[in-house]
Amino acid sequence: MSIVKELSTDQKTLEELLEEPSPSASGVRVPGDPARRKLELLLKVSESLSSPEAADHLPDQIVRLLPQMLEVERAVLVMVDEADGQLAVKASYTEAKTDAPGMFSRQIATHVLENKVAVLCLDAKTDERFGASDSITMQHIRATMCAPLRGRNTIMGVLYADNVTHAGMFGEEDLKLLAGFANQAAIALENAALSRRIVEEARAREAELTHLVEERTKSLREALQDAETQRHIAQEAQQVAEEANRVKGRFLASMSHELRTPLGAILGYTDLLKDTARDIGGEEMLPDFEKIESAANHLMSVINDILDFSKVEAGKMALFVEEFDLARVLREVQDTVQPLVGRKANVLEVRFPADIGTVRNDETRIRQVLFNLLSNASKFTEKGRILLDVSRGRADHGDERLRLAVSDSGIGMTEEQLQKLFQAFTQADESTSKKYGGTGLGLALSRQFCRMMGGDISVSSIYGQGTTFTVDIPALVTAENA
Repeated sequence: MSIVKELSTDQKTLEELLEEPSPSASGVRVPGDPARRKLELLLKVSESLSSPEAADHLPDQIVRLLPQMLEVERAVLVMVDEADGQLAVKASYTEAKTDAPGMFSRQIATHVLENKVAVLCLDAKTDERFGASDSITMQHIRATMCAPLRGRNTIMGVLYADNVTHAGMFGEEDLKLLAGFANQAAIALENAALSRRIVEEARAREAELTHLVEERTKSLREALQDAETQRHIAQEAQQVAEEANRVKGRFLASMSHELRTPLGAILGYTDLLKDTARDIGGEEMLPDFEKIESAANHLMSVINDILDFSKVEAGKMALFVEEFDLARVLREVQDTVQPLVGRKANVLEVRFPADIGTVRNDETRIRQVLFNLLSNASKFTEKGRILLDVSRGRADHGDERLRLAVSDSGIGMTEEQLQKLFQAFTQADESTSKKYGGTGLGLALSRQFCRMMGGDISVSSIYGQGTTFTVDIPALVTAENA
């Protein structure tokens, strides 16, 4: 009788593991609390998915996670080569006492690929399917597990783990964990490959357009003879610039869709993990889940800023003008940014007249400008004071204006640094960027929004004492302005 057990699994394996009751102890090794092991598995998978900078090292991360969950002496990530269909080792892990880190049973891996099922082999040396294999005998393989890496349209490869010391080291619960982890690993590998492909295609297109611009410019410059030729040069340059802008817009739209999908999954899994941790009394794991959630939300915010800036540049951003209570919005903004301000022991004060009244403008853009300015002040101020001072009055030409000033007692800026403000993807200087982080998009977007609303932002600063940003926009935007 065969002692090989097979598990047919799909992309819902991890959800099923969370819903299953924890098995009681039996003859099969089940170290620790199974529910806790499942949570730890999901946590590590989510961490891998939410770390864009680790994409190039993902195969090594995958095989190094296995020994932390299962008592394996060797783990191998094997992929099917797209060119010739041969099996190729992409990453491997082995304990010091073994001498073959990249070796695995090709018979078992081939069986998994052909049948598309995960395999558990209690003792490969005596198993009737694989025991006669020379490779198993030469490698001294005993307990073995192998699960398919399921891509969107095909089996990408297998995740292989074995123990060369003891037979019967793995059970069915271990096989479920391996199969579920293999599914998540396949998603991470596909997303990493997709991100690299998008970047490579964008770079290739950018190089092509750059070459086209250079060639067109060179040929037109040589043909430049009169004013008519100059007019044609301007038209050609504008067309190339518009094409480059359209390519950039398509790339950003594609990138946002592809990145938002896994980010949404990460946020959903994290929320599920937090609820499950509370249910089983694992409150000590909540800070780790919250770090994952914070990192994913920050990445989502950066993606949204890039898309907003692209829309503004392309002229596709429109105002949504409505009448709203300004005092309510100011109080809500204060409540939202208060935790961020308090993170560096700062004090936030919001001042506005009781009769500030209602305004007719784009509420969402005003909120976004205030969030950007207040978070900027919080970033560069420590144990200081941040003030939002709002007033309403009439300009010289008679229309009502809003003045929203955000002041801080932070590090301030020099005249040279002030000259670099409001430039996209640029901060005051390189040292500031390294120490405080950020993309440099917040202030550029805020100025664009204010100008769309018929206003602007000005800034004054004293180095070492603080900075004040002043927003001046209409209180009542008319249909012509919108």
